[in-house]
Amino acid sequence: MNAAISIAKISNDLKINPSTIVSIEDGKHQTSFCIIYGIMTYLKIDSKLLFDQIEIALKERNENN
Repeated sequence: MNAAISIAKISNDLKINPSTIVSIEDGKHQTSFCIIYGIMTYLKIDSKLLFDQIEIALKERNENN
């Protein structure tokens, strides 16, 4: 798990704009975000599926508020 993980790599893997990740994290939790992403990559967890589910949950929460 020594591979360098960057916002650019994450955005490329997830096929999203790098600024989306930065704005989601609001510049505060990028290190935690990268650690979690690194663990998911190491365990071969489909990160795209997870983030799709997070997006759905956030949309539902916003609709209910």
